Amino acid sequence: MRVFLIIQGEGRGHLSQAISYCESRPEIEVCGVIVSDQGRENPFNLNKIFDHVPVIKLKSLSLKYKNSKINILGTILHNIIGFPLFINNLFMVDKWVRHLEPDLILNFYEPLSIGSIFTGINKHSISNQYLFNIKQWERPKDFFIDSMIKIWNNITSIGSNKIISPSFIDIPNNSTIEIRKKVIDLIPKKYNFTLVYLIDKDSVLEFIEYASSVKRSFILFTDQGANIDFPNNIEYNILNDDLFLHKLECCDGVICNGGFQLISEAIYLDKYVRVIPLHFEQLSNAYNLNVMGKGSLLK
Repeated sequence: MRVFLIIQGEGRGHLSQAISYCESRPEIEVCGVIVSDQGRENPFNLNKIFDHVPVIKLKSLSLKYKNSKINILGTILHNIIGFPLFINNLFMVDKWVRHLEPDLILNFYEPLSIGSIFTGINKHSISNQYLFNIKQWERPKDFFIDSMIKIWNNITSIGSNKIISPSFIDIPNNSTIEIRKKVIDLIPKKYNFTLVYLIDKDSVLEFIEYASSVKRSFILFTDQGANIDFPNNIEYNILNDDLFLHKLECCDGVICNGGFQLISEAIYLDKYVRVIPLHFEQLSNAYNLNVMGKGSLLK
């Protein structure tokens, strides 16, 4: 089956999810990839992973953060300014899908996938965020934010024939997590350091304040470390998938913003997770980690 991938490019979560989904299905032949360019370092060499197929980066709608939270006004202004380019890129999606003529489109929570709706090709939308459409998904009570996520879920899945919502907790009749082969092949160990992965500068600064008050070693991966003076107990690295997985294999715990895929990998490797959430979905992941006894909020 020839499949075209459309992937949200913020962080490593949706990218990792797309890779693991395709790895676990040998019948899938990826014929093309569109990944949204969020202005961040990409930890994966997609041209190597998806060899001999076009990998296209396109600007899309995106979130802006301030003080380790979503900056609502900043997000609105940023996306208003970038909306004409977003519309143009919807036509680019349509063009590429028609050119490659896949049997199926797999959309990993990317609004650019709306550009495929007039091609007549079936689309499956895959993301843990779609759990918010399921009543059994436990999370803190916030009617307004919950409603906003459901609206965004509907936008990102426009034209979908099927919606898949993987979960790291047991929900009857729902999809389970997909773990990349590279992670499955790891042999968990527990050395005396904590792995840290953060995508926002303010959450990096919040973490540094915490790390300065404790006596232990941290290995930090972020693309937000430029011009920051790190204390001696923090080793700073730019994003690199192979090095990251090696440190994930050996760490005694994880600190992160609370994205679904890294939490799933940490649970699989029996690593305790502490979360600095940037938004409600990550807070909900932390809530369920706490219920499972597998993690908690950092503070």
